[in-house]
Amino acid sequence: MNRRVGAVLVGAVAMLGVLGIIAPGRTRAQAQRTPVAVPLVAVKGVGVRSVHVSRVLTLAGTVHAMRTAELSTRLSGLVTHIPVEEGDRVVAGQPLVYIDVSSVNAQAAQASADVDLAAAAVRESQEATNQAVAGLASVTAHRSLLNAQLAQAEASLHQARLDRKRTAYMFSRDAVSKADLDRADTNVKLAQARVAGVRASYTAWRAERTQARAAVAQSRASVARTQAAVDVARQGVGVVTSELPYGTLRAPFNGAVVRKFVHVGDLATPGRPLLEVDDISHLHLDVNTPQRLVRDVTIGSRLPVEVDGIRGPVSGRVYQIVPSGDPKTRTFLVKVALEYRPGLLSGMYGRIRLACGEHSVLEVPRTAVYRRGQLLSVFVVDTQNPPSGASGVVRMRIVKVGEIRGSQVEVRAGLNANVIVVDNPTDLLADGTPVRVESEGSH
Repeated sequence: MNRRVGAVLVGAVAMLGVLGIIAPGRTRAQAQRTPVAVPLVAVKGVGVRSVHVSRVLTLAGTVHAMRTAELSTRLSGLVTHIPVEEGDRVVAGQPLVYIDVSSVNAQAAQASADVDLAAAAVRESQEATNQAVAGLASVTAHRSLLNAQLAQAEASLHQARLDRKRTAYMFSRDAVSKADLDRADTNVKLAQARVAGVRASYTAWRAERTQARAAVAQSRASVARTQAAVDVARQGVGVVTSELPYGTLRAPFNGAVVRKFVHVGDLATPGRPLLEVDDISHLHLDVNTPQRLVRDVTIGSRLPVEVDGIRGPVSGRVYQIVPSGDPKTRTFLVKVALEYRPGLLSGMYGRIRLACGEHSVLEVPRTAVYRRGQLLSVFVVDTQNPPSGASGVVRMRIVKVGEIRGSQVEVRAGLNANVIVVDNPTDLLADGTPVRVESEGSH
């Protein structure tokens, strides 16, 4: 193949000689040594220099709602109606989910019936107590009569004994007959029998009084038991009726429905989430911050937050630093409260920038960066061995740029300090193009 190319070149030279393109009187070697004149391009050169800037670390995080609630119920029942959809705005107290509470209503009715039955039992026990108290009062009143009878019988016995003693004395004096003495003895015995009878009645009365008191105590205990049953039944009504509000789930605060976990006809069970509501007017950014930087962050610090899709920085304020870090990543969670912006939503990607000292960077004017497709480059003026009449030739350098600060841009790779680059390069420039630097400035 090399021989073929050489043959073609020789033929071309011969043809040029035949056609008279090679000037008469000049050899072929002289013609080849004559350089072709390349026009100079006038450019403006600027110096690249190293500057000290604050080292800024960009930390990414996720936007979350400060208040979020997963709504669930304490009931088991079918979902009958959901008047909202995901994305709907809601206000505090607005009904969001309706659940069938017919079984709870039945339980409430049964509990109310139990209260009525228990109350009827209380009335019966109270009536029995009243009767027992009346019986005890009657027995107590009979004591007075027995006391009077016993006093009368004991007085009669005392008198009979006096009469018998006097009769016995008179009988010893033959003043009365034996029949009179026997009659006196009989009167004493009758009086003793009467006292014994009254005392027996008194013992029977005491037993009756004890029974009456026991009946009163039993009746009162029955009243207490039935009243306790009423209290328990009423508590049951309270428990059942307290479940009724859970048949309607309401928004706990102003916000928006962000997730819907059930649909009409699904079975709601205790603890199962039905809807999720976020307070979209109060958002914060969660940022995992390296431990070397967390000491520079303080509660109340103001930080601008960049959020994709939101024009301009969002004002943020650090309101919480979780004091426990992640032992795997050695980071601490920093929460930044965000000002309200239309379109700012939970789940968005945000960034904060934290200063962490100073470092040296290279800067060039933004106008010195030449874009060709996806490549960014600058043209460096090489002043070593410049062509005649030229300041030097340009060398294209592919660069990697960083932050933009005003009219300057940081060059992170592909360029050295203390060189001259072309400002506002045009398509006339290519690697090796001779240039004449008309003015050289600094930035």
